[in-house]
Amino acid sequence: MKCNVCQTEMLLLDDIKEHEVDVTSVYHQPYLRKTANMAFYRCPQCGHGQIAKTCYDDYYENYRLINNGQESGLVGAYTPTLLAYYDRQFKRLAEFCCRHDMVMDIGCGSGVLLARLLEHTHSNEYYKHTKICGGGYFKHGVGIEPSTVQAHYAAEHSGARIVNAFFDTDVAVADDMADGFIATQVFEHIDKLRAIARTALAKLKIGGVGFVEVPNGEKIINENRYQDIFPEHINYFTPQSLATLLGGAGYEILCLEKSFHENFLVAYVRKPRVEGSSFSKTMQEKGDKLRSLVARYPHYAIWGCGTKAHTFVPMLRAYEPQYIFDVNVALQGCYLPGSGVQIEQPSAAKINACDMVLVLAAMYKDEIVASLRAEFGFAGEIYCIDDI
Repeated sequence: MKCNVCQTEMLLLDDIKEHEVDVTSVYHQPYLRKTANMAFYRCPQCGHGQIAKTCYDDYYENYRLINNGQESGLVGAYTPTLLAYYDRQFKRLAEFCCRHDMVMDIGCGSGVLLARLLEHTHSNEYYKHTKICGGGYFKHGVGIEPSTVQAHYAAEHSGARIVNAFFDTDVAVADDMADGFIATQVFEHIDKLRAIARTALAKLKIGGVGFVEVPNGEKIINENRYQDIFPEHINYFTPQSLATLLGGAGYEILCLEKSFHENFLVAYVRKPRVEGSSFSKTMQEKGDKLRSLVARYPHYAIWGCGTKAHTFVPMLRAYEPQYIFDVNVALQGCYLPGSGVQIEQPSAAKINACDMVLVLAAMYKDEIVASLRAEFGFAGEIYCIDDI
């Protein structure tokens, strides 16, 4: 058997006799069970653990793992503790992302976790159980789910677009679309790991960030956790094998660590700038967008004269602002490079003479916006350079 991660010939670690096969079902008759013998392999190169694939595609097409929240105390197999854990992970994902428009959930199941990532309010009783904290990290979402049962449920209740399909190169999701993605407890089920990882990379925009979570196969192997070997899970990742997979697929690995009492491995990954992309091209595109924006406002002001202002103000020579504000008294009375507008202290009269304020001091955006609205009573448009 070859390793799904690095294609090295694997070594037999153990033969497991009469292991339970169907671990997600119960029976209506006593003493029934389904068992199979399993050979467990270990890769000498990357440490990856693996068993032969026994669950084929039609198994996942009818896969269901939905529990009634009121009767079982669980929500789609998520306890409140686990949901709170995912809230923390998704907050971290959002902090890594530089844009928050679209998120993709690979193997979204019944859509519970995807719903937590979105701004929508969910009135359905099932989703009320999921609202513990956080949420609203992305404006739009798309979930990909092969199970017809789960995809139908997610489409009705998650507030996201759901694609009922396997996640492969033919999936109906455009390339360079997503600002972020999650793949929670998915990669352990997949034999074509490298193809799936590269497909997910293709769906991300440059700079987009992904969250990958898998069971901690290293703990399973080192502690002989027989009970954590499932026929559905053909891959048992170690930190080394997960890093090998993601790095080999072209991701920049931002963070890789053990989580949830060391039962999971989680990785935050980013789609890096590709060879041949250009700072100059990006600067030209941003300049065009900036000029297009300010051309709509005959009376606008700039707030902030830091390093970003030194880059962007010269681009606006043909559309000079009416005012340039900065609270730093050392800058007041001076001029930015390439500008003929004197820097001055912000005042309510001058601010409210404008239709729009362009904030170039992006690091202080929240404080500046709050001051414009509350202190100066500005009711016009406010844009921040990092959002353009």
